[in-house]
Amino acid sequence: MFELTYFEIREPQINNLEINCLFQRLFPITLWSPTGFAEKVLNEAFIYGVFYGSMLIILIYNLFIYISIRNVSYLFYVLYLGGVTLVEFIETGHCSMFFGGITTVFQVKYIPFYIWYTLFIALLFMRSFLNTPHYHPRIDPMIKVLSIIVVTNGVITFFADFHTAIIFVSIFIISIVPGVIAFIYYSMRRGNENARFFFYAWFLNLIGMLIFVGVVLGIVPSTPLTLASMPLGILSEAILLAFALADRIKRTEKAVLDRNQQSRGNLYRYRSVFNNAIEGMYQMTLKGRFTITNPALAKILGFDSNDALMESEKTAVSRCYTDPPANYSQLNKTGCLLVEVYYQRVDGRDVWANHSAQLISDGCGRPKYIEGTLIDITQRKEKEKIQREMACERVSKDIAHAASIAKSKFLATMSHEIRTPLTAIVGYSELLKDTVMSAEEKQQAIETLIGSSRDLLNLINDILDFSKIEAKKLDIEKLPVNLFHVFRDLYAEFGVKAREQQLLFEINFHFPLSRQVTTDPIRLKQVLTNLCVNALIFTEKGGVTIDVAWSEVREQMQFSVSDTGIGFTDAECGALFQVFAQPDTSITRPLGGTGLGLAIAKQLTELMGGAIEVKSTVGSGSRFTVFIGSDVPNRSEWVSCDEGVLSAPAPSMTQKAKTTSTIKSRSLPKLEGTILLAEDNGVNQVLIQRVIQKTGVKVFIAGDGQEAVEMAIATPYDLILMDVNMPIMDGLEATRMLRSSGQELPIYVLTAEHGKAEVDASLEAGCNGHLTKPLDVKKLFLVLEAHLNSIVDG
Repeated sequence: MFELTYFEIREPQINNLEINCLFQRLFPITLWSPTGFAEKVLNEAFIYGVFYGSMLIILIYNLFIYISIRNVSYLFYVLYLGGVTLVEFIETGHCSMFFGGITTVFQVKYIPFYIWYTLFIALLFMRSFLNTPHYHPRIDPMIKVLSIIVVTNGVITFFADFHTAIIFVSIFIISIVPGVIAFIYYSMRRGNENARFFFYAWFLNLIGMLIFVGVVLGIVPSTPLTLASMPLGILSEAILLAFALADRIKRTEKAVLDRNQQSRGNLYRYRSVFNNAIEGMYQMTLKGRFTITNPALAKILGFDSNDALMESEKTAVSRCYTDPPANYSQLNKTGCLLVEVYYQRVDGRDVWANHSAQLISDGCGRPKYIEGTLIDITQRKEKEKIQREMACERVSKDIAHAASIAKSKFLATMSHEIRTPLTAIVGYSELLKDTVMSAEEKQQAIETLIGSSRDLLNLINDILDFSKIEAKKLDIEKLPVNLFHVFRDLYAEFGVKAREQQLLFEINFHFPLSRQVTTDPIRLKQVLTNLCVNALIFTEKGGVTIDVAWSEVREQMQFSVSDTGIGFTDAECGALFQVFAQPDTSITRPLGGTGLGLAIAKQLTELMGGAIEVKSTVGSGSRFTVFIGSDVPNRSEWVSCDEGVLSAPAPSMTQKAKTTSTIKSRSLPKLEGTILLAEDNGVNQVLIQRVIQKTGVKVFIAGDGQEAVEMAIATPYDLILMDVNMPIMDGLEATRMLRSSGQELPIYVLTAEHGKAEVDASLEAGCNGHLTKPLDVKKLFLVLEAHLNSIVDG
């Protein structure tokens, strides 16, 4: 502003003016009269006063709002208003006018820095106000990068010259502001309600900013209106942003009210569902106290009301948590619990329930309380119980039906097997009674009777043994057994049978061998006998071989029975040890047997701690191997010599002298003495008396135990043969009475019972030994020879 006192209007005059300034050079050339200039100054003062006053009022108002509600958007808005107002205050020269002599921080040279600062705050304000992390997660990182660029340029401003800095910041504003406006418009179109006022505010500010930048760059002419575009744009933006913030608060309050109303509705619905649910629900403290329960929980637990449940809280909790330490441990480990609980209600009704619980944690992950539900599943459990009972009943019926079929099959099989030898016994007995026969025919009939009787006895023994095994009542003894004696007896028995079938029968000993093994001698012989019988049944030509060896792998004795019979398939081998299994159905029943033999052999072997294996080839024969008797003496007591062979050749082979393999027939002993026979059965009395009298011994008969005691006390006898099952007094009781009366004469039990329990009972009663029925004449003669005097011929 210059006063031209010598200027005359009528005369043309040229005045030159040189001006140096740091900031933009804006020189609108206007001549003012003193009065007009005074009016112009007053108008500008009024306009800027209104601008600064309005900005200050808006700034202070929003600062108070921020302090009140602590919304960071208001803080950014206040800082932004302060920035744009400060830039305008410095740019118009008012700062130098009022504060020029006080401080230098508000000088014109710092305007580029304040502009960068204002841009940075504007970006933060936009990011917070539009909530770009939520609404625009893909654009939000770009705004962060742009903010970093603005901060970097603000720092660089201190190291660049003023002219370069102001030009660069102006170009930067022109470059990014349209993009920012476009983004705000895009956000508004995407449904961000906060962007509506924000868009219009920045649009007005953009217009004023672009006009002012155009003036700075010399693109737009400098006029009072263009110079005022910046303050007008800023003021318009400030007012609209204030409206935007107010609108946001209004919408936020409305959203809060809506959410509160929705929450109240949800709470009402939840309370309704909670109270009317058929499942029991509860909340519980970590110390195990109910805080909230619904009526269904009280009903399921057997209480009349929630109040009654709370009064008996410990009882209710114990019904839900039947094993508290384990239940709480699982809750702590997994955060949830799902168990079935069973309890009895107060009214005595049994209840099953599904109990599920969940451990609820706070925001920091610390356990806060427990929520749980209880569902009554009693009806389902009762239904399942009924279904199980029905299934068990069906299974029981099926088992009973199968058992009935098996029983019928068993009875039919046994009936046939028993009737077969009985037919021979009855038939030949009638022939001997009614028919005149030659001596040879009579001898053949007698041998047939003896053979059929033994077959019948073996069948009955098999049935009894199998029954005892199935009932787990068969006792196994452990006694020292001389293996060579066992195989001598086997050879004597089956060597004859093999010759009758024109088969070879041999026993091979693979030395070294233990002379004895600890096992049950009777059951070992029974197993080997059954295998030999089976081998002879299925062998038509060739022979049967027994190999005796020590298995180093199993550390047990190994007995292998091999034949050259028909052989079996793998499937048939699997059925060999089943009861009544006969692989070859073409073989007649008398030849095929009952099917009990191999089944008994397998089970007896297992009871003795061993095993039985079979290998077979169809058409080539079979090999049954028994492993048994691991308890043997040390090697120093074993027999070591050349391999020995005991054989019974077929009739077509040359007969060789035998020393160790043949059993000499025993001659009838000649004895003297008296025997008391206690037997209630008349047939047995006559039979046993005749057998014994052949030796020259006198036999006296007692019909019951009491009579036997009286006769033994009255008359001394050399030996008593005592039946067990007799009327008036049984044989064991009679033996006890004789022993208690001081009688020391030998007493032997003579009975059909030969189990371990029966033998032990007889020995405990005072008997010296045990003889079986049917009568084993060979053993009977041995007992007689042991206790009676022999008569020497001549």
